[in-house]
Amino acid sequence: MYSSFDEHYRVYPVSFCDKAHLEDGDKTRLHIEYPMLFKVTNEGVERSSHCGVLEFSAPEGSCHMPYW
Repeated sequence: MYSSFDEHYRVYPVSFCDKAHLEDGDKTRLHIEYPMLFKVTNEGVERSSHCGVLEFSAPEGSCHMPYW
């Protein structure tokens, strides 16, 4: 059984955290240790994708994602 999770974050390019190797993957950086798989949506252009979590080290309320 799956539960739903809905949260809004400020998203920054991984270049902000000086870890260029993160551009090569399909993972994001977050501050908390729950849920492990995400649907991410850019509401401005109504596009979505899915990702997993690489590490939980971003400041609360934000995440770092590859530019692609």
